[in-house]
Amino acid sequence: MDRRDLLKSMLQNFINDKADDAKQDFHQYLTIKSKEITGLGSGAAPAAAQEAASAATPAEHAAATPEGGANPAPAAAEPASATQE
Repeated sequence: MDRRDLLKSMLQNFINDKADDAKQDFHQYLTIKSKEITGLGSGAAPAAAQEAASAATPAEHAAATPEGGANPAPAAAEPASATQE
């Protein structure tokens, strides 16, 4: 049963006063969804994990950027009292 069918079944069971069956369907739905989010159920890593794995190491980042990977300092903001009306 896919996620959508589990939710439909859960709602139908809830409407028919079958709270225990509704709880079971909802638990199964959450289990499937959690596995999809964490990447444990599908065999494929979630997008965030794939991006992290393909990201440059700090040494690669430093070599590819000027100033050895240092971020430029942000521009100083003007104090509120210095604004003109």
